[in-house]
Amino acid sequence: MREKRKFGKRERVVYSKLKESVEVPNLLRIQLESYENFIKEGALKVLKKFSPIKSQPNRADLRKGDKGFVLEFVRTRVGEPKNTEEECREKGLTYNIPLYATVRITDMSTEEMKEEEIF
Repeated sequence: MREKRKFGKRERVVYSKLKESVEVPNLLRIQLESYENFIKEGALKVLKKFSPIKSQPNRADLRKGDKGFVLEFVRTRVGEPKNTEEECREKGLTYNIPLYATVRITDMSTEEMKEEEIF
């Protein structure tokens, strides 16, 4: 059985006996789910692997009673992109978004804590 079908701009002759074609799976689903997971949870998990970061005071600082600092990653958030996806395609730019991390710095000598968001 011969049948003509249009594929894009071209018309082709199809000799297949089957009328139904196989449904194409969503091939981007895994990548998109992985990206979403990284943005929501993964970035903080990676940073927490290195947390807390402790400074090592030198001998002179130890004599003064300085015990150093401890830096801990508290949370992350994603900012807004500078350009839209369309603008990036038109201008040949990379589509990116800023990732911010909130860190807690503790002065071990005074036990003073300070939280600040960094880029």
